Amino acid sequence: MGLPSASGMMALFSSETGIPQAILLDNGYLTDVRTAAAGAVAAQYLTRENTAVAAIIGAGVQARLQLEALMLVRPVKEARIWARDFSKAKGFSEGSQAISAYR
Repeated sequence: MGLPSASGMMALFSSETGIPQAILLDNGYLTDVRTAAAGAVAAQYLTRENTAVAAIIGAGVQARLQLEALMLVRPVKEARIWARDFSKAKGFSEGSQAISAYR
């Protein structure tokens, strides 16, 4: 039917009245960003401050967001990407000199 494989909705309520202020139909995007942000917070507190190499398993949307968020809290100079499909790992790594694709 052409529907997304994942869907999501967030509701924003007034902190003063509890009245709904907005409904965000994001089809999972905000969930993906929130998951990546949580990964970056974990990395910030559980890794050394000078960590420069990251390993990313997967080459989809979540992998890209995880790396972007991680680069906000650590000086990542190299990311090693593994995916079941090497062409996807290679595609992920193209356009960035900081990323190496591995199978």
